[in-house]
Formats: sequence, structure tokens, C-alpha cells
Amino acid sequence: MIWSTTPIQDTTIYEKDPYRSAGLDEVLELQAGTDDDTGETIESRLLVKFDISGLSDILTLHNVTSSMVTASLSMRAVQSSQLPTSYIIKAHPIADSWRNGTGYATSPSGIVPASYETDGATWYTVNGYGTTSWQTAASSSSATMSYNSVVGGGDWLNYTVTQSFTFK
Repeated sequence: MIWSTTPIQDTTIYEKDPYRSAGLDEVLELQAGTDDDTGETIESRLLVKFDISGLSDILTLHNVTSSMVTASLSMRAVQSSQLPTSYIIKAHPIADSWRNGTGYATSPSGIVPASYETDGATWYTVNGYGTTSWQTAASSSSATMSYNSVVGGGDWLNYTVTQSFTFK
């Protein structure tokens, strides 16, 4: 049995532009690199949410136990540039609920001031400016946070899946 689902929410959040939420952009932008001005590592994160509420009923209907289940996530590159010869992409389950915003990767452009109101998850917050921040939102003791130079970027459960890529 193969069961497929598409995301019900997805957004890109940006470390370099921590108030930007690209929740309506049709392309998710995964990036990692170095800031030309400061030399600091900067990255984006992809938040993707699936509705799997009916999965339990489907498994029960077909007498499938959780030990028999495997899952995969398939994403395709639209455009790539300046890729290193090898890299690893990590995936973690998000520990908290978050809200999809109505912004795009190109708006607002540049780093917006703290007074700019966003309406969805950003590098700093789960639901937009002035809402709960990621580092205090974790409701589970198994949640961790990851930061580089800018506090934020999400909190997730201590489960990691990785995929390695090497230039061919």
C-alpha cells in the first residue's frame, strides 16, 4: 500500500532576514552560506506541515502496524547555484505549531525593523512578529533549538533524518 499526501502549509524562514516569512511563495528556498560582510554562517529553514490525521484509520483498516511503515519526503530542485561538492540536508519534526504567513521570498526585501508586522512563522517567532518566540515555545522536554549568530530558527524534537549529496 502506498499513501501519499501533499503539504497543507510550507514556508521558508531566513536567518539573515529574521522577520521575513515566505509562506505563500510557491518555491521553498533552502540556503546555507557565509555573509559576505560579516563572514558569519547564514541559512534558511524550510517548515513543512502535512495532515496525517487520517493515517491511523487507514493503517487500522489495512491491518498495518507502525513497525511496517516507512516514510519518505521527495523534494525537487527548481534552481541551484554555488553548491559545494558535498553537503548534508537534515530534517527534524517541529516541536511546536506554527502559522503559515502570506509573504513571499521577495517581500519584504532586506532586513526589516522589529516594528514590521509579519503574519506567519519567522526566524524569531512561530506566528509572526509579537507572538511566541521559538526558543520559549517548546512544550516538550525533548525539544531542542538551533542557533547560529541570530537566536531563533525553530525548535524541534530530538529526531534527525539526513541525506548526503556529493557532486557527480
